[in-house]
Amino acid sequence: MEVQDATKSFLYDAPDSRLFRLFHLDLDNEGEALSGTLLTTRFPGTLQDQYKTFIKVNILEHGLDVMEAMTGSRDYTALSYSWGKEPGRYPLWLATVANKLDKDERPLINAGPDRSGNIWITANLRDFLLQMRRQKLNRFLWIDAICIAQHLDADKDVQIPRMRDIYELAGQVWVWLGDASSAQSECFSDLPLVNNNLGVILDGPGPKDRQALDTWLYSTFSEGYVPPPSNHFWQTISQLLSLSYWRRLWTLQELAVAENVAYSKHWGSSAYKPPNAEVLYGSHRVGWDQIEHFVSAIDRLGLSNWLKSRQGGDILEDLHAFRGLFEIRMCRLDSGWAVPLDTLLLATRRREASKPQDMVIGMLAMMDRSTIRKLALSSSMPVSQVFSIFGQYYIQHEPQECLLNHNATQVKLPGLPSWCPDFSSREITSIIGTRSFKRTAGEDDNQAVHMPCAGFNEKGKWAIPKHRLEFGRLVVNVFTAKGGDNGLYNTGNPRGLQPVECSNSIRASGMSLDVVTSVIDCNPAAEAIDFLAFNSVQQTHEWDRQCIQLARQTLPAGSSGFDIYARTITANRITTSTTISNEAWYDKEARVVVAGQYLRFQQFVQATLGARTTISPANMDADTLRFTQCLQQMSCQRRFFATKSGRIGLGSSNMQVGDELVVFFFCPTPYLLRQVKQETLFVGEAYVMGLMYGEALDMLERGEVKETQWILA
Repeated sequence: MEVQDATKSFLYDAPDSRLFRLFHLDLDNEGEALSGTLLTTRFPGTLQDQYKTFIKVNILEHGLDVMEAMTGSRDYTALSYSWGKEPGRYPLWLATVANKLDKDERPLINAGPDRSGNIWITANLRDFLLQMRRQKLNRFLWIDAICIAQHLDADKDVQIPRMRDIYELAGQVWVWLGDASSAQSECFSDLPLVNNNLGVILDGPGPKDRQALDTWLYSTFSEGYVPPPSNHFWQTISQLLSLSYWRRLWTLQELAVAENVAYSKHWGSSAYKPPNAEVLYGSHRVGWDQIEHFVSAIDRLGLSNWLKSRQGGDILEDLHAFRGLFEIRMCRLDSGWAVPLDTLLLATRRREASKPQDMVIGMLAMMDRSTIRKLALSSSMPVSQVFSIFGQYYIQHEPQECLLNHNATQVKLPGLPSWCPDFSSREITSIIGTRSFKRTAGEDDNQAVHMPCAGFNEKGKWAIPKHRLEFGRLVVNVFTAKGGDNGLYNTGNPRGLQPVECSNSIRASGMSLDVVTSVIDCNPAAEAIDFLAFNSVQQTHEWDRQCIQLARQTLPAGSSGFDIYARTITANRITTSTTISNEAWYDKEARVVVAGQYLRFQQFVQATLGARTTISPANMDADTLRFTQCLQQMSCQRRFFATKSGRIGLGSSNMQVGDELVVFFFCPTPYLLRQVKQETLFVGEAYVMGLMYGEALDMLERGEVKETQWILA
């Protein structure tokens, strides 16, 4: 065995865009320090990008014989895992193996110049490698912390764009969730059986309303051989679904591009293929489809909120992680294997990465290749430059989802223009001017009809252009499908937001409508886990008292004040008629009697205050409970305001008196702007009833307001 010098560092090859490294763990040194070999090979330069995943036999110029000699397989496995927050502090000794066999057809270890030495890995990766060694899992792996020289920005700049190819070409993806306790292992091993029995329950009748959910769960789960609500299985599965893995940006990319050519599940008119992946939790493993089936079942049964309230934890933030992954994989099938920018934005704004710039860099593998070249982003760039370049490109090319509506975060990096989101800070509010993920392939997007469209119309002069999808060749020649993404984002500046030359500012056009004169601070109860707990109800009561007093002082006499007020504090959002669902959309045509729901909510508040204790939400009717959910969701981190012209609204948590209320052409909602030292700063989106569906454009046509331009610094 090679003598290891603990002070010696491994020497990587020079950065090269065609270079490709694979790691093989030494399995026969149980009890000793971790060690392995690194195989360096190359992507073939003559092979066209769009053919790669169809012609896998000769994907590597050299190395396949070495892989087969060492593992018995010519495939490799790509690892998807969470690094963890602590820096790498565990040694891993690396040697090199030549990409061809010797004359006796044996691998050549350290045959060239001696580059062997240590690299340093995180605790979570060390746990995985130890588990792999215990189980004698003999295969070549692609692991980012090992196969990319993490200390070299130049190497990351050429390797990160290749991650799309690396995960597409992997024989399989392993998802490592970490070491598991005995209870967690038992829960994980029970998952296939629970899935099977949940499938039977899904085919039967559900609860009539949310109040009956607990009773229904106890009786139905017992009859269906599913662990009852009191069983530790649900606590444990809640913890599993709350792991940091599901929030990491890189893990989204890794699963989004993973292939699965053997599996096809038809939903609607498209063939959905889940990732060809196995999920490893300690010593246990299940197929990715088991995780996906379970999440789909709790989604369809309406159990995500129940798990959150009963067991604690984020529960994937209403399954956001899985819905984002599902839509991205569907887009890759439908859009020539590149993902529209709006889908990327929705799927990543609640994700996290250790390095701020990675929140944009990590999206590159899911974009079309021409866009990657145009953006020309580098890990060595300042964070503000990475965000600004991507932001300016986005607003000029993406018609479906407006970037300006994704600006609300608790902190913002210095140096960013006011209009550009801090992509490294997770969104803290439910966006007013946004859509939700599609729940199934091919479903009708009914909510699109009701989405706010303050600055545009469906047809005519103020209509937003569509994506110019040039996918006719997908039908003609399947071998060009992988390259069918070029031109995906060529929409010709759909919102008329123009970058100002030689600056990070943008020019916006629209209509100035009003000025904010009064502001009520955010309701702290909206951030509570239990919005209907006694203390939260007290806080909501006081916030509501101040808001409705301001509304009465502001709204003109004779207006339908209760209805306007109730729609304002919920941003006119309602949930579906499915009582256990968590889906919501806008009530554009005012079909729901929201004022009645608000008044019944007030009765519940008064009853809680009178009892001086928490009252079960089972005392609410289903409609009022849905109103309550929307109230918490849409008032979270938002201020209530009144304007000079007698309007009321909801604005961002940083708004203040004196802010200007505007509508930009081709943008979905009103916005708030602020003048500071002769600069115009973007504050955030707003909800104002009577300005959400093109009314400002009508005012412009009638000559009641004038077109205005702003330079947003």
